Amino acid sequence: MAISLEDYFKNPYLETLASLYNALNAMDLSLLPKLSLLERQILQASNCKDMFIEKFEQMIRQRIESEGESSDSDSPASPRKPAAKYTLPRDTHEFESKIVYNDIPIPVKVPTVIWPEVVGDFSLIKLIQTFSGPHSTSPQPFPIHPHLTTSGPYTHPIIILVNAMLTQKRVVFLGHNRPSGEVAEAVLAACALASGGILRGFTRHAFPYTDLTKIDDLLKVPGFIAGVTNPTFANHPEWWDVLCDLPTGRIKISSHVEPAPITEGLLYFQQQAALNHLHASNLNSDPTGDNLFMEDVQRSITNRHGENAIRAKWRAYILKFARVASAFEETVYGASNLYIIGPNEELSPESPSGVQADPLDPTTLRGHGHVWPDEISKQRELMASVSRIEGWRTTRSMGLFHPDQTVREATVDLLERISKHPAGQHFWNQLNRFAKLAFFRVKRERDASQSPISGPEMGFGAPQSLVGVAMGDGLR
Repeated sequence: MAISLEDYFKNPYLETLASLYNALNAMDLSLLPKLSLLERQILQASNCKDMFIEKFEQMIRQRIESEGESSDSDSPASPRKPAAKYTLPRDTHEFESKIVYNDIPIPVKVPTVIWPEVVGDFSLIKLIQTFSGPHSTSPQPFPIHPHLTTSGPYTHPIIILVNAMLTQKRVVFLGHNRPSGEVAEAVLAACALASGGILRGFTRHAFPYTDLTKIDDLLKVPGFIAGVTNPTFANHPEWWDVLCDLPTGRIKISSHVEPAPITEGLLYFQQQAALNHLHASNLNSDPTGDNLFMEDVQRSITNRHGENAIRAKWRAYILKFARVASAFEETVYGASNLYIIGPNEELSPESPSGVQADPLDPTTLRGHGHVWPDEISKQRELMASVSRIEGWRTTRSMGLFHPDQTVREATVDLLERISKHPAGQHFWNQLNRFAKLAFFRVKRERDASQSPISGPEMGFGAPQSLVGVAMGDGLR
């Protein structure tokens, strides 16, 4: 990067950037094995340096065999050339390659496991310890906000931070008299923390470092995550909803944060609480399990389980949150954006299809989502999480549905065409699980209503492009 910056200062032209771009994309990753979802989770949670080494051996063996076949086909009469020598990685968590820039080979290490929203070199352990220390030695109560203080006024500050990002609050990391790289690292760590490698939309609205000259543009971005070093930000609570002060290790909730609105889910659980006599005084001290989770995380840090183990724990935490949110939607609204109900898996006892699962037949037992020990525990956790989940349901990291049904159906039509194309299949295979669930949900709704978005029988004339549909061309 230093070499490329020096070249750009000497020749500030697009060609200089193009040469860097081409050099980065020419990096050879052909020997990097493609691990499955579960294999990536296992590798991330393990510190074993030769985990899945057989995958790398297989890639090298296939390369040697292909080179041997190519050599035989090119010159069958000549003696066989010696196979190229390839070395196994010293640590399977990293893949060693090189970038050739200006004829200079630069060795690089690429993480074998890459999750969405994980950008840069940061430490979740450092972020957690920064704000956990002052809270454990001298806890201070937070002002109550339903989206943020899910465990009461003494909610753990890291949970406050995660809740703020899940509900798309404006988050500022302040590092007065600290290097800009430190606040940038904290911003990127927070994005990975809230994403868990599952949810998306955080890094697109992250500003690892900014200053007062860009405040007007920053305030136009909903739910930004920004890093600053100017202490003036602390004196303007109207600019942020949650302030994370790195030097003091304290998190503050702004007095200007918008109150949580009254939602259908909140009213539903208020009614359930009145009917079942489940009031706040009857709930245990930790209905969401967040306090126990943070104790487990801090215990792992103390026992030096390592960065990979902590990241795996947070991935499991976000996955559980998504599953609890799915159960919440199914309970309140009858269906969830996060799960497609399969056959013989009706939520209501009165199945619209008339088909019921037989509890005596193991082959018909279906289920999904988070499992609670009993119904009371489920209701307690959903009741304690209702505001946080309802706040998350309206954010960009959940679903990403376009408000116009015509645009949604046009997108489904486009994705169907892409998935059937030989080249488009590669794009389709790379879509994450949530995007595919959203696709199947919209497709199911479209097929059920039997209302295609285009076609002469609907009076729309010629098929419209996705851009044309989004702009409303031809639909007036």
